[in-house]
Amino acid sequence: MESFKESGSIEYTSDILIGLEYTNNNANDRDMEARKNPRRITLTILKNRYGALGKVNYDFFTTHHTFIEK
Repeated sequence: MESFKESGSIEYTSDILIGLEYTNNNANDRDMEARKNPRRITLTILKNRYGALGKVNYDFFTTHHTFIEK
């Protein structure tokens, strides 16, 4: 959410904000995670004006550009 604070009015005008990040989000693990196949990705709904917030975990298979929900 902090990334959207000074990006024009994205934070205020958008109805939904979604972020993707590595599930293991440590600085040291980020490089190792980027080389994995599949990569563990967390989709986070940061803002939802008309519904619930939450997180969904996925495995991202880079060879096929495919997300599979865990």
